[in-house]
Amino acid sequence: ARNGLVKPRINAPEGPIGIVDDDMEGGAALWYSPDAWALTEEQAHSPTHAWSDSPGGNASGVRSLWLNGFSLAGTDHPQLSFWQRYDFGPDPSDLGKVWFEYAPADATTHWQLLSANQGSAGWHLVTLDLSPFVDGATKRVLFESVTQSTDQHDGWYIDDVRVVDDCGFDVQQATVSNVPAARGARTVSVPVGGGYVYEESGIA
Repeated sequence: ARNGLVKPRINAPEGPIGIVDDDMEGGAALWYSPDAWALTEEQAHSPTHAWSDSPGGNASGVRSLWLNGFSLAGTDHPQLSFWQRYDFGPDPSDLGKVWFEYAPADATTHWQLLSANQGSAGWHLVTLDLSPFVDGATKRVLFESVTQSTDQHDGWYIDDVRVVDDCGFDVQQATVSNVPAARGARTVSVPVGGGYVYEESGIA
């Protein structure tokens, strides 16, 4: 089960660098909901659990699910990805919104609507760009389920949530610098956004 804040993979930084990686199988430690959202086995993308806005029934009212605070400091191309399925019914007032909370230089909390879902759809992957929000401030994601009509449906399921820095870095093509002359274990700096470090040992 994956459930936690993941440190950058310093020893092999090619490909996406993990910040958050949660398949919902290890509990709700990274999450908060003041209302009906809960982990359930009713539906899941992988393997058995997902968040539901209406476990055991149909969606109604406004229901909020928060991904707790994380940082994008030192990232180049951060992305939020998750799997979802939903059935909100035909009324345009019934939908699921993904909000991003951030605080720019003025230290005032801001909200950006990243996506909105209406109607119904089976399991599919959503990937959203977080590059405009890179700084050292703490970030949060809000999944907001809204059902205002009386024609209530099953609602929204969220699974396999990740926040990664998709830096596209290839160790084989790295240009190294500041290489110490001493033999043995050493650290080589590589020009990756955010100053990631590639470690080598036993080098003659």
